[in-house]
Amino acid sequence: MLAVVSVLLLAAAAGWFATRPAQDTGTSGTGGGTASAYALTLELPDRVAAAETMSVRVGGAPIGATVSLVSIGGLGTSTADSIAGANGALFRIPSATTRWAGALTFVARSGEAIASRTMRVVPGAVVEPTVAEVGPKTIVADGADVSMMVTVPVDAWGNAQPDGTPVTMVRKRPTGGVERRRLTMAGLFAYAMLPSGKSAGNGLVGVSVGDASGSAVDLAEVAAPPLPFTLRTVGFVPVADGRSLLTVRTSTLRDAHGNVEPDGTAVRLLYDGVAGEGEAASYTVGGLADFTLEAPDRAGRMRLRAECRGTTTARVLQVAFPTVDPRIPVTAARGVNEVTVTVGPVTGEMGALMVDGTPAAVTITDATGKHNDASGQLIGGSLTLTLVTDGLTGPLRVRATVLGAATTRDLA
Repeated sequence: MLAVVSVLLLAAAAGWFATRPAQDTGTSGTGGGTASAYALTLELPDRVAAAETMSVRVGGAPIGATVSLVSIGGLGTSTADSIAGANGALFRIPSATTRWAGALTFVARSGEAIASRTMRVVPGAVVEPTVAEVGPKTIVADGADVSMMVTVPVDAWGNAQPDGTPVTMVRKRPTGGVERRRLTMAGLFAYAMLPSGKSAGNGLVGVSVGDASGSAVDLAEVAAPPLPFTLRTVGFVPVADGRSLLTVRTSTLRDAHGNVEPDGTAVRLLYDGVAGEGEAASYTVGGLADFTLEAPDRAGRMRLRAECRGTTTARVLQVAFPTVDPRIPVTAARGVNEVTVTVGPVTGEMGALMVDGTPAAVTITDATGKHNDASGQLIGGSLTLTLVTDGLTGPLRVRATVLGAATTRDLA
């Protein structure tokens, strides 16, 4: 690419010379485009370091003749004029002209005489920081996944180092082991493939060129999806009171190489049974995920299973919620168009009052089967409800239900 640019710029310089009026050199060729009576020479180094000042001497021009010099490089072109002396015309080339590494061509003209010469600008010493670019930054610790490191060491002016420049890469594994690899610059950069190991954790990757180095970058190796796992209850299984809480916990989630799933790994719990169907979400801490579920309001079984990263539990966990078997006193008073029912005080295990908020329901039914219903929550173990009797005739049966247990009373 740089060679193409130089050719184009050289052609442009030739066109510029063709349109620029020739200076009087004191010695001219014959008219009609005949060659000049003298030839120009250029004296300059074969190569210089980037941003280094240098001199170009143009010889062959008569004393007192004007000599023009055009430089053509990656940063564009520049032009300077000088008067030839006994030792030719001397040009001082500033560092701004030589900052860009690559080919640098000089074209000299005096009268009809033209000469050119190309030199090389080579990169300067590498400056810090030398940066390692790693991607992806997270790979699976399964011995098969891979990341990649690329580095472009440059000098103070941003010039990449030449092909063949040695680069040292250091990689620290999650296990603490350290690897050193010698790389070689090619095509303006150096690279290395970074295969994963089988131990999860955080690693580091850094590069250096000679004494120049930079900060190491992270490369995390994480666990693969876990093997099938199990569920268990934590603590006692509560009674079916519709309020108590059950804790369910996974076994430690590990992959095939024993790596624990990272904190924050999502786990989904699915359940069905006496409480109906539903699901809950949790996240691992130390490889474990906990779920908190509310006990159903009636006795029965619940089936639970979980999923994590495409892996399901090895077996279904079944949890049986025992009945509360509460004692439910019921009193009722019938008015003209209503019945007032008081449920309670309701007591449960060991004679303790049922907790506030426990759901209770009351149904009144006549001899024909017609009924009215009402519900509420126990406060202080009791609940009073008023039900209308519109449409109901004759004796009534009152039924109070708390957590699946019921008491009935007949009302004339």
